[in-house]
Amino acid sequence: MSRWRASTDHGSGSGATVVLLLSALAPGCYGGGLCSAPCGAEDRSVDDNAVRVEGRACTLDPTTVVYPYKVLFVIDISGSNRESDPNDDRARAVREVIESYSDNPSVFFGVITFNSESEPQTPGFTRDRNLLVPGVVDSLRVKEDGTNYLDTLNLAYQLIEQDILSMSEGERARTRYDIQWLSDGIPDPCQRPEPVQALAVRLRDLVERYGLFDLVVNTTQLTYPNARYDVEGCNTFLPGPNYLSPMAEAGRGRFRQMDGGSLEFTIGFTEIRRAWEQRSFYVLDTNRVISGGTLYPDSDGDGLADADLDYEPDPALPDHDRDGCTDRVDEEMLPNLELCRETCRADALPDGPAGLEDTDGDSLPDCAERVLGYFRTRFDSDLDGFPDPVELRFRTNPLDADVFTADSDGDGVTDADEIRTGTNPIEPEDDLERERFAYRYGPLEPVPSETEGVSCFDFAVDNVRLAETQATPNSRRGDNRVCVHVVQTTLDDPNAQPTVTEACKTARYWTDGAIDFIDPVTGVLRFEPEDFRPLGPVAETE
Repeated sequence: MSRWRASTDHGSGSGATVVLLLSALAPGCYGGGLCSAPCGAEDRSVDDNAVRVEGRACTLDPTTVVYPYKVLFVIDISGSNRESDPNDDRARAVREVIESYSDNPSVFFGVITFNSESEPQTPGFTRDRNLLVPGVVDSLRVKEDGTNYLDTLNLAYQLIEQDILSMSEGERARTRYDIQWLSDGIPDPCQRPEPVQALAVRLRDLVERYGLFDLVVNTTQLTYPNARYDVEGCNTFLPGPNYLSPMAEAGRGRFRQMDGGSLEFTIGFTEIRRAWEQRSFYVLDTNRVISGGTLYPDSDGDGLADADLDYEPDPALPDHDRDGCTDRVDEEMLPNLELCRETCRADALPDGPAGLEDTDGDSLPDCAERVLGYFRTRFDSDLDGFPDPVELRFRTNPLDADVFTADSDGDGVTDADEIRTGTNPIEPEDDLERERFAYRYGPLEPVPSETEGVSCFDFAVDNVRLAETQATPNSRRGDNRVCVHVVQTTLDDPNAQPTVTEACKTARYWTDGAIDFIDPVTGVLRFEPEDFRPLGPVAETE
């Protein structure tokens, strides 16, 4: 059989996927040469469907990863503020903070006002200055009625928790909340200090419950001459020592007493810059399935070989029944094939499965992760460095990090190394099969970086065998999307959820009679640092 390396367009595409997650394995050998012209019988040592992946990758630039700082102003607008703050200094003080951080991509604001009722003035947290000034600031004008602490604390809790639930675990771990509570009086009608303090403790407990970077409750008491605290039943409770001071103490914040003319909010924002290090590398080929010593195509990249007709009735559609779960997930859910349809209800959405929410950005919709028992806010549920879809594909357990020690098929190779080298963790391979199908890594070579806090390395991987896929609605016959993934964590917290950066290009392999075609013509896919983009929970960068 002869082989040509075809020079055809090979843009990024979105067909079947080959993902290379480079592994810090022992240096390997590189395979035979690659032909750029027809290969005769004397060249049969050349692997007709193999390409080389090489290039340079770097860790994240510490200056590009956003650590959100979210300020929640909780402002008393009850009638007594006409005496305590006749010049609307609280509006001035809020405006000054917003304007001073208007150009900082890390700082967000939310506003709640309260008198006898509490009301959010922002839809969660925002950096939209046009919404905040003058719109929200104007809402700080004094109204009548009382001062309801308990309902306002509950509203603050709900607003923050709703914001937390919209984030991935990685985002939560970088997010700091700063509650700035301003009042000039005691609760009216009377509310005892103890439940007020308990709600402040509940706010602080969000840190541990959801894995936040931090949350503090800061309180400010506006003082004024001739202040009266004669609310029925509460006249023995002074507002500073018995309300706002314990609130700040419970919320790990600071209590202050100020008059309106000198009012200012002290925001504890500091820039956070963390250096990243490469934690691990591993190989994944979502374009192929190795089984029984044979390489099978997986044209739609759903984790099932095209030949698996029991669960892959249409090899060109990853979710043939549009239930919101890929065909591989449906297989995992046997015998209850209707569970995903009942949970996701994708058919009711205008865009079908494409319209389903995916909080952690791992390509598994939240509803599918609930069905499977995975963490919908964590793209790598067991934090072992293998994203959930990777472990689902290879049939290892996304909820158990024993992949580095387990050898499910008993062939002497750990499940992690089987994933890294593109073989099958649940079917034993002999040495000849591994020689034929396993990726071969060259040594990683550190190279200097011009950016402080960034480390780079060169890599080369051979024997990346492409499968001859079918054409799908989104890809051509023979298309393989080849990606390089770099897994990294911060230097100061190596046990935190890892981050993955990705770069992808499309390679192609197909046959026509006795001739094999491969694209790119050189048989080499080259990646540069600028090709990489963050995936999942660290994707929000400056």
